[in-house]
Amino acid sequence: MWLKLVYYRKSYFMKNTLILLVLLFRAMACYSQWPMHFDSGTYPTNPIWHGDTGSFQLSGGLLQLKATTFFQPARIATLLPPTLGDTLTWHLWLRLGFSPSSSNQFRWYLWQDQPVVSDSIGESYYLQVGETGSLDAPELYHQVGTQHTLLGRGRSGGWSRSDNRLRLQVLALPSGQWMLRCDTLAGYHFADTLWQPPGLHRPTTGGYGGFWAKFTSSNAQRFWIDEFHWGDWPSTPVQSASCRSPLSREIVFNEVMADPSPALFYPEAEWLELKNRTDDTLCLQGLGIADTRDTVTLPDFKLLPHQELVLSTVSIVPGTLILPRLPSLNNEGDSLVLLSPDKVVIDRLIYRVSQFVSSWKANGGWSLERINPDRLCRQMENWAESVSETGATPGLNNSRLASLPDSGLIRMVNVFPDQMNTLRITFSEPPEEAVPAFELEAFSGTWKWEGTLSNRPHEGRLTLSDELQFGKYYRIKLKSLGVCGLAADTASLLLALPEAPDSGKVQISEIYFKPENGEDEFIELVNNGDKVVDLSWLTITKSQDVQIPDEVVRMAEQGRLFFPGERLVLTASKASGRWNGCNSEVLVVPNFPSLTDDGAYLGVARWSGPWLDLVAYREDWKHPALSDIRGISLERLDFNQSGLLRSSWLSASDQARKTPGCPNSQTGFQSSAGKFQLSSRYFTPGTNGALDFLEITYQPPSAGFSCKLKLVDLSGRVLMEWPELLGGEQVKWRWEGFTGSGSPVQAGWLIAVLEANHPNGTTDQAGAAFAIIPDGNP
Repeated sequence: MWLKLVYYRKSYFMKNTLILLVLLFRAMACYSQWPMHFDSGTYPTNPIWHGDTGSFQLSGGLLQLKATTFFQPARIATLLPPTLGDTLTWHLWLRLGFSPSSSNQFRWYLWQDQPVVSDSIGESYYLQVGETGSLDAPELYHQVGTQHTLLGRGRSGGWSRSDNRLRLQVLALPSGQWMLRCDTLAGYHFADTLWQPPGLHRPTTGGYGGFWAKFTSSNAQRFWIDEFHWGDWPSTPVQSASCRSPLSREIVFNEVMADPSPALFYPEAEWLELKNRTDDTLCLQGLGIADTRDTVTLPDFKLLPHQELVLSTVSIVPGTLILPRLPSLNNEGDSLVLLSPDKVVIDRLIYRVSQFVSSWKANGGWSLERINPDRLCRQMENWAESVSETGATPGLNNSRLASLPDSGLIRMVNVFPDQMNTLRITFSEPPEEAVPAFELEAFSGTWKWEGTLSNRPHEGRLTLSDELQFGKYYRIKLKSLGVCGLAADTASLLLALPEAPDSGKVQISEIYFKPENGEDEFIELVNNGDKVVDLSWLTITKSQDVQIPDEVVRMAEQGRLFFPGERLVLTASKASGRWNGCNSEVLVVPNFPSLTDDGAYLGVARWSGPWLDLVAYREDWKHPALSDIRGISLERLDFNQSGLLRSSWLSASDQARKTPGCPNSQTGFQSSAGKFQLSSRYFTPGTNGALDFLEITYQPPSAGFSCKLKLVDLSGRVLMEWPELLGGEQVKWRWEGFTGSGSPVQAGWLIAVLEANHPNGTTDQAGAAFAIIPDGNP
């Protein structure tokens, strides 16, 4: 590990001031590190500065240019202590309160052999910002006398604002190469520029460093400087006297080089980087790094606060902790864990080739970096390949370092009882190391989270202390996701033990077989029985002969509950369907049968069992007024007669066209355990005495149902919604044609949607379409 010793401005990390001072003095006792912070009030005497010292003054803890145009460029320099290491480093915080140009330039003299900054005397290396135009790229120069040689040009952009705050790091490497690391927002999200100048360019030890400012009169006080640092990388790691054992997630994997060939800049060897996320020094002795085949135990080592440590079998950068071996890192992907001495998981690394955004970088020589070390879960999206020109950032801030935003709530998408005392829960994305907390209504026992399944990372198991009971409804809610600190969607899901369905109770209610505009075909099912059904038991059959199925397709590979009164859309692809805004449940069925235009027989059957429902469809079963059924579904009119009869089917209304997941547009009474009814299919709001209001009634199957009614248009927009009512023998609503806000509703088709719920978990849904027509035209 190498230690970056930089005094931060007072506005940064004030609570760590004491820690930084302790680290500073300890490091200065061991290494030739020389940081300077301008809030000490000692400028220009400690250290001694030479040149136009009166043109720079201390202001608010910063060194600020306060000059006149009679003395410019303004120049100051100070003696740099000698260094001993092979890699030289410089750090600087800089503010330029203007857009740099050839008339307003700044030079940072990294090293020079003269005590006074000069354009024509001695040898120096300097970084310059400011040029004609708006590119304003940093440039590295080597000066010998009057000859100024450009060694390299950095990235353009980010320097030309009217007020620029920059944090800069420069490295002179043993190879003669130079590296500029810059955050143009003065943070620590560095972008790297590597210069490879011809010949061996490297300052000798010792010498002077300083600043040069050229300015117009309006910018004579708009240069600010802070955090000036000069030194070298230590050749051995810096360690403190005491440390403590790390807890879970206090040390994390931060970077991995799994495929180092072909090498771009660093040695051709595999390596890992760890990061200490805490304010404490942590002990590494006895920690293990393990994959499925091997475990490597770490030696006695103390990892300083917020520092990175590179682990390898060779020296990757100064400060590498060299080990006899590492677990072999597979090029295509691997899983590693960091274990405490008593085998508790501290962190887990899962990397895959798919995490390389630029696929060509997966061929070798580029590392994978953790984007946000403080984001503890969602590992797959928290890693990406390095964007550094060197291919990696061992021992440095990651080039991808960013505050990765949360991608949204994790939610439960399915819950299923694998056994009478075991629930399999499917999430919208892998919860990884999360320890979810649940509520389970109507269940009096206890439960335990067993973790996710190794072959299905989106799924996990919950073990119950008691068995679930047949015929009883439960409701499960995800309360939180524990250690990961992720946001959980607390919406609940209904749960019950599935039972074998009765014949004629799981029925096909809509068929969309001639789609338009690239849409997919679909079949809609409705559960008209009183039993909860497992869809993995059921199949969809298709045939041209009513007796012999040509295709038999299983509806679901995994258990999925289908509740009484529920509607479900089966299709080949959820992405391409343009559903009608009814928040319909869509189940993508692999190998969904192709619905031929000339008609066929479709069936719902138990696996290797008899049909539960058998229907037919033909194109000529459309409404006589329609010339073409393309883009319009067939809807079932009567669920009490055979679906093989033409009289059971009619094309959807030309206004609705299709109603997946919604009540069918061509039937006044939907599949409902109770009885749902409209006073008329047509409604003419007004005061002419004819159809001036619409009456809607519902007769629940039993007392105790809470009933909610709303009116929606064909896009799913709610126009009117009534408060929830407790139903007795009958519930009645009356509507005069106005929205909830009092505006009159325009002519067109609407759908009345009912939802009824009983405290025992029984639900009922119903709906009917009706039309508003102009007054006087019934």
